[in-house]
Amino acid sequence: MKAAFLAAKIIFALCIPVLLLTATIHLAMSSPALYRYGFEKYDVSALTGISSEDLRHVAGSLADYLTSDQESWTVIVERNGRQVQLLSDLEVEHFKDVKALVQFDYRAEMVALLVILAFILGVMFLGRRAATTPGFNGPGRELASAAMWGSILILGIIALLGLGGAVFGFERLLLGFHLSFFNNDLWLARPGAIMTTLFQEDFLRDAAVFIAAGIVVEATILATIGWYFSRARRAVEAKLSV
Repeated sequence: MKAAFLAAKIIFALCIPVLLLTATIHLAMSSPALYRYGFEKYDVSALTGISSEDLRHVAGSLADYLTSDQESWTVIVERNGRQVQLLSDLEVEHFKDVKALVQFDYRAEMVALLVILAFILGVMFLGRRAATTPGFNGPGRELASAAMWGSILILGIIALLGLGGAVFGFERLLLGFHLSFFNNDLWLARPGAIMTTLFQEDFLRDAAVFIAAGIVVEATILATIGWYFSRARRAVEAKLSV
């Protein structure tokens, strides 16, 4: 039982960074406010000839597309006085790939959440039986300890990515991301394409920073709570038992 519980605890700890990462990405990708921020900060209206009102519609439309069962992202805007399709056919196809990646993120989020809930319920309901297992410190402490180490793990990953960005540059990390997660070249900029004007590299950097900052805050809070219950509480109980 000791080996099985240890394996379950490790899986639980590994699911913590998966959940924090995927949930934060989910929140960001489904938020029209993020896209509106990029359009406004980088003056996309002036660069494209699309009104700010239409760009707000684009932001909402993209967020809806990524979180729905809609097959293609097609949106009509007024550009330089003419009603036009926002994206070219190749760009529409690329956003299908983007949506598939986002949907994979959502599925990974749900799997991680279910595993975490299953572990919590298992520890709570089987806590008395597990209490006879050598090395078992009680349901609360075991959950807190695993959550703490899982949170520390994602903080380490974020730190490594930040170091990689500082050493190699964000553009190389972005290139590596595209080469790793897309099996075609539809993401490459092409003459007349509007995609790279709507979503400039600087905006993608900002979005990555927002997501990383959110994960750091979440993981720090969770690690602190985990540390308290797995370490500090033990000391308090030891004093009370004297």
